Amino acid sequence: MRIYYATFHLPKAGNKDEEYEDAFFPQETIDQQEKHLCFGIADGASKSLLSKHWARILLDCLQQYEVNDNQSKYLSETFLEESLNIAYKKWKEWTEKYFQERKERKKPIKWYEEPGLKKGAFSTFLFLKFIEPEPTLEKVVDQFVNSEEIPKTESGNCTSQENSTNESVNSPEIPKSDEMTKAINPVSEPNTESGNLSEKNSTNESVNSPEIPKSDEMTEAISPVSESNIQPSDLTSEQPSISVAERQKKVFEQASLNREEFEDTDNMSGKWIAVALGDSCLFQVRDNKLIYPFPVSSSAKFNNTPLLISSNPSRNHEILHAVKVKAVEVKKEDYWQKGDRFYLMTDALACWFLNQCEKHNTTALEFLSELNSQKQEQFKEWISTLRDNKEIRNDDVTLISIDIH
Repeated sequence: MRIYYATFHLPKAGNKDEEYEDAFFPQETIDQQEKHLCFGIADGASKSLLSKHWARILLDCLQQYEVNDNQSKYLSETFLEESLNIAYKKWKEWTEKYFQERKERKKPIKWYEEPGLKKGAFSTFLFLKFIEPEPTLEKVVDQFVNSEEIPKTESGNCTSQENSTNESVNSPEIPKSDEMTKAINPVSEPNTESGNLSEKNSTNESVNSPEIPKSDEMTEAISPVSESNIQPSDLTSEQPSISVAERQKKVFEQASLNREEFEDTDNMSGKWIAVALGDSCLFQVRDNKLIYPFPVSSSAKFNNTPLLISSNPSRNHEILHAVKVKAVEVKKEDYWQKGDRFYLMTDALACWFLNQCEKHNTTALEFLSELNSQKQEQFKEWISTLRDNKEIRNDDVTLISIDIH
């Protein structure tokens, strides 16, 4: 699974960059091909104080939450509750530092700011996670490393001097040459009073004894190793034990395995999970058509009073039940597929985009499909034109464009 993404953001027309109140992650504004499987956006409510800081803290905590491929963990309340508990703590630490800095700058909190600060800051949020398809190369490697089997590739067996050495470690112990001689030609000790053999008798016995194979030949007969470079000295010397991690590393380096040998990349697909509150949206696009909007499905549903999460825990008791979760369970058509695009947008742009899709206007989809990190200026000009034409509300704008290859 390869993910390329680019981020775009603008403050309201007439505002400075520092007045931008949205938040997003990852923060990079360049195309990436990485293991970034998690993305998020948040829209700080401009009517509340310090909302942009709350939006950023909230997303940071969602991003840092211990994530795994267990869907039930996202569907359970623990995902959001535990993330919020961390966010509340960080918010308290941040505000205490902020109040102290204001005091040191001789600009303490004013009386008219206190009610707003007590009420808390507010923000929407949307969190997206992609689930990688199975089987992955890592799991295949784990299986044969643990079972001590080396898979074959189209180019042939994955053999090397190191692999041959590994085989010698697991081969049965080879007796020393003297012990081998006794095993093949045992000679009973004569019962003489002196306990010594005469020189003549010992000579006759050696003449009449069958020929003893050389130690090298005996070793090869007992433990044949085909097409290896193992020397006789290697068979009797002590070999270091090799851990699973070391063997796994050797497989990657020596066998030159690649993911395409284990995965059908042309038909690759997988699950995705999203958690959202408010009107920050996600749109799944396939073949230049919108196939899934989340959590808002109609442009008519946008308004000036979206659901918001507060930095004040007492304000969230009645709102948490409204958090929407999208988890693909059975419907194959909703899985992500190779070639899909996902767009994360804050409300102003999301409302306009949905409206264009409802009108079957493909211009928006065509423009977005051509966006990349090198077109930041084109994005700014595009948004400015929409604002000038009154097609889009003058608000902070955030867009994350995600391409799956």
